[in-house]
Amino acid sequence: MARLASLLLCGKFDAVDVDFQTGGVVCLEWEVPGGWTLVWSVNPVLLG
Repeated sequence: MARLASLLLCGKFDAVDVDFQTGGVVCLEWEVPGGWTLVWSVNPVLLG
Protein backbone atom coordinates (compact mmCIF):
# COMPACT_ATOMS: atom_id res chain seq x y z
CA MET A 1 0.00 0.00 0.00
CA ALA A 2 2.85 2.40 0.77
CA ARG A 3 4.38 1.89 -2.68
CA LEU A 4 1.03 2.52 -4.37
CA ALA A 5 0.54 5.75 -2.42
CA SER A 6 4.04 6.88 -3.38
CA LEU A 7 3.34 6.11 -7.03
CA LEU A 8 0.03 8.00 -7.02
CA LEU A 9 1.35 11.02 -5.09
CA CYS A 10 4.80 11.37 -6.70
CA GLY A 11 4.90 9.20 -9.80
CA LYS A 12 7.55 6.80 -8.40
CA PHE A 13 7.24 3.71 -6.22
CA ASP A 14 10.08 4.77 -3.93
CA ALA A 15 9.75 8.58 -3.96
CA VAL A 16 8.02 8.94 -0.58
CA ASP A 17 8.33 6.85 2.57
CA VAL A 18 4.67 6.47 3.51
CA ASP A 19 4.07 4.46 6.68
CA PHE A 20 0.65 2.78 6.79
CA GLN A 21 -0.49 1.04 9.93
CA THR A 22 -2.87 -1.91 9.71
CA GLY A 23 -6.40 -0.61 10.14
CA GLY A 24 -5.60 2.99 9.20
CA VAL A 25 -7.58 4.90 6.59
CA VAL A 26 -6.40 7.48 4.05
CA CYS A 27 -8.28 9.61 1.55
CA LEU A 28 -6.64 10.51 -1.76
CA GLU A 29 -8.33 12.93 -4.14
CA TRP A 30 -7.78 13.37 -7.88
CA GLU A 31 -7.29 17.02 -8.84
CA VAL A 32 -7.08 18.23 -12.43
CA PRO A 33 -4.46 19.41 -13.19
CA GLY A 34 -2.00 18.12 -10.66
CA GLY A 35 -2.93 14.52 -9.97
CA TRP A 36 -3.44 12.88 -6.60
CA THR A 37 -3.43 14.72 -3.26
CA LEU A 38 -3.52 13.30 0.25
CA VAL A 39 -6.64 14.84 1.79
CA TRP A 40 -6.71 13.19 5.22
CA SER A 41 -5.57 10.14 7.15
CA VAL A 42 -6.84 8.45 10.31
CA ASN A 43 -4.63 6.48 12.67
CA PRO A 44 -6.14 3.13 13.79
CA VAL A 45 -5.90 4.26 17.42
CA LEU A 46 -8.49 6.96 16.69
CA LEU A 47 -10.82 4.38 15.17
CA GLY A 48 -11.01 2.47 18.40
